Amino acid sequence: MARQKATKSKEWTPSAKQAQFLQAAAEVGLDRNLSKIAKEAGVARQTVYEWLDKDPDFTRVYEGMWRKILWKHLPSVVSAMVKKAQGGDIHAARLTFDLAGLLKQKLEVGGRITLEELVAASMKPGEGK
Repeated sequence: MARQKATKSKEWTPSAKQAQFLQAAAEVGLDRNLSKIAKEAGVARQTVYEWLDKDPDFTRVYEGMWRKILWKHLPSVVSAMVKKAQGGDIHAARLTFDLAGLLKQKLEVGGRITLEELVAASMKPGEGK
């Protein structure tokens, strides 16, 4: 199903069922998906998908809630990713550099390397210390 593009209305009031769902969705927790939230709220999962497809105001509010929740967790996620990169995880290192805007070229790397080696390989000649 294609979702409609959300438009910002000046005033929107959710229905009682939508309000129940949004209240349940506001609860922060791991391993929570739309199906689990709908069940907690006593709303059919298919109903929520219909709201997302047909009610741009509901979609805007719901997606806005999830963005706020994700932003709360972002610092700890980035910290965990940096720790993995420092431990030699090449995928975490690449993502760390991508997020920082430091990885400009494609590097072919096999096996495990240190973060310092990856930093040195990603620098242009003459950059660095």
